[in-house]
Amino acid sequence: MFELRWERPLHQRPSIHDFAVADGDVLVHERSTRLVRLAGSDGTVHWDVPLGTWPRAVVVDGTDVFALPQLPSRLFCLSWPTGEPRWTRDVGWPSGHVVASPNLVLVGGWRGYTPLRALDRTTGELRWTRSGSTVRPAWFAGGFLVGKPGGRLVELLRPATGAVERAWWAHVPDPDAGPVFEVSGSSAVVGGRALDPTSWRTHPAPAAAFPRPTSVERLVGSVAVAGGLVTLDNAGHLEHWAADGTRLTRTRVAGRAVGLHILAPGRIAVAGKGTVAVYDIG
Repeated sequence: MFELRWERPLHQRPSIHDFAVADGDVLVHERSTRLVRLAGSDGTVHWDVPLGTWPRAVVVDGTDVFALPQLPSRLFCLSWPTGEPRWTRDVGWPSGHVVASPNLVLVGGWRGYTPLRALDRTTGELRWTRSGSTVRPAWFAGGFLVGKPGGRLVELLRPATGAVERAWWAHVPDPDAGPVFEVSGSSAVVGGRALDPTSWRTHPAPAAAFPRPTSVERLVGSVAVAGGLVTLDNAGHLEHWAADGTRLTRTRVAGRAVGLHILAPGRIAVAGKGTVAVYDIG
């Protein structure tokens, strides 16, 4: 059972790219040009700041928020606790992809329209650039994973220079702006292959902890919960699955759903059809 805890109108259609969660709270873009942090418990507004239109990426990392609106074509660094601006940097248009590391934030490379730019995450100063198209990069084994959409080569870039540290032969899916690399601790998977962090070898990815439900169509999000899985399709159906693939419950919560995040144990956040909502899993 899914029990609605709170819901908030956004006065626009949300996107998975401008919808994030951290520390039990929700970060979402609304009213065309505002970025808002909402308390996960009751939807109370922590802060509400101007940003720009239709972000291509919103990332919370530690005490920083990195946000990339379509217009203006600048990367913004904000304080996660307060929403206060820390720095902003012109990154060209149309840009895309934002990935944070301990010392840098990587932006660009989407469809090859703009180069990858590595910026100092404290000051926003440019450290290096690299041309070419890449899927959304990921931080792994002390470097940035990149790969050309639909290509057969994955590269690990050194954060200090952008030079290639290591490479693997592996199929790179082409989801446009969605995630490709599944990184968890010291493991990374792409295209069904696990990357060896110490060599050029790859291995078949381990089987999922529980079977992926086959009856779900047009999946826009899935999160692991205690003993199972919760999925969301783009028609707004939330489904709770047991570890053996048995469906426990199904309900429609929003039309034209775009994203799902785990907010806290037993609690999820859903974005769709002009709203963001939080549900408790019964």
